[in-house]
Amino acid sequence: MLSDFLELFELLRPLPGRTATAHREADFAQPVPFVGAIASATGQEVTTGGWPAALVRTTLLHTKQPALKPYDRVRRVRDGATWRVLAPSADFETPPCARLCLCEVPVERLVRA
Repeated sequence: MLSDFLELFELLRPLPGRTATAHREADFAQPVPFVGAIASATGQEVTTGGWPAALVRTTLLHTKQPALKPYDRVRRVRDGATWRVLAPSADFETPPCARLCLCEVPVERLVRA
């Protein structure tokens, strides 16, 4: 069952007057919890440096609330990994007749240097 793979995530919203590009914990308001799952799908073939490679697209499957917007940050509670949302979740919703009310958004993993 798909719901067996869902785990706890947190939506990180920046404090008023702060930029969304900051990585410090103090720059974010109280996290909003939700459940979701990260999935990676190998897409088109690309060439890097003359060598063939595969482009990997990472997506986040999540509940419809909270609605995610581009440049939102989400953090997986289990290991603290952080991703940036690339598209609005309203664009990728399941139809109203579906038993599981879910959304899917493309994300990219953020790594602290």
